[in-house]
Amino acid sequence: MKVVSIFENEKDCSKSLVVKEDTVFVIPSFLESVSDTEKWKLELNLEEEGVRASVIYAGYVKKALDLSVETIHGAPNTKSNVQIRAVMEKGAKAKFSGNVHAKVKAKNAEGEVNIKGLAAGEGISWEVKPNLEVENENVKLDHKASLTSFNERQLMYLRSRGFEKAEASVMLQDGFLAEAVETILKDRQDQDLKRAIIEKIKR
Repeated sequence: MKVVSIFENEKDCSKSLVVKEDTVFVIPSFLESVSDTEKWKLELNLEEEGVRASVIYAGYVKKALDLSVETIHGAPNTKSNVQIRAVMEKGAKAKFSGNVHAKVKAKNAEGEVNIKGLAAGEGISWEVKPNLEVENENVKLDHKASLTSFNERQLMYLRSRGFEKAEASVMLQDGFLAEAVETILKDRQDQDLKRAIIEKIKR
């Protein structure tokens, strides 16, 4: 499976790609929207039978981020998996849109969008729009979205093990972001693939 970085050039805010082989598309963690009008858009077209595409974003939103990901299934047995994890720092604003579109020819297609936010500060703005478009009844599509805060029990446990509050918070944030990678990999025991994904996330 190939691993590809998206939006490495910060001036290129919109991409539309045709997926011809199994690929993990990694959105770098440093991504930010520097103005209210700057929107990052990724469109993936799955037009080859059986092709798989995964998208991962796992990062800290310090100021603002407007990100849209759409996977379009145009062939049978295609699969897509979009995993977004965002740690929302104090005063951060985020807009996430995840759309899965299964066309008429996309028999037995599978698509998932899972957008999760972790509130690490006050005064945040969180707007999420997961969406499904279905033109073929023989597909399996799913979308989820949630915003959570720190697990107090986990914080207390780490504090009891001698970690300072700040250290414990960072550990929980790192664990929250790492979940996206594990979800993409699922049961694949491929350490080289895992390292390649993490390396591109941190660029």
